[in-house]
Amino acid sequence: MVRIGTWNLENLFTPDEESAQEAYEAKLDALAQTIGGLEPDVLAVQEVGDPAALEDLAGRLDGTWRTALADPDGRGIRVGLLSRAALTDIGQIRDFPVVDSSAP
Repeated sequence: MVRIGTWNLENLFTPDEESAQEAYEAKLDALAQTIGGLEPDVLAVQEVGDPAALEDLAGRLDGTWRTALADPDGRGIRVGLLSRAALTDIGQIRDFPVVDSSAP
């Protein structure tokens, strides 16, 4: 069985100022503890502001984790994945396909 989850990381950015480093470290520790307790194999993540921040989080998780991120939106926010398995054939879809409303 594969365990899949999703988590909003709430503006996960690396800190701009040294004074924010302690809060950043505490946030990473709390996220890692929660994710570790859930034991997902794949975790879809939202609100990643900085790719380095997601790598920092992956480094705090037990085992080997791979990451992938979509291009940022206008605010610099990304969605992505944390995965225990290798990520291959990664693509990005920006728009939902047009749905034919006349189809049964």
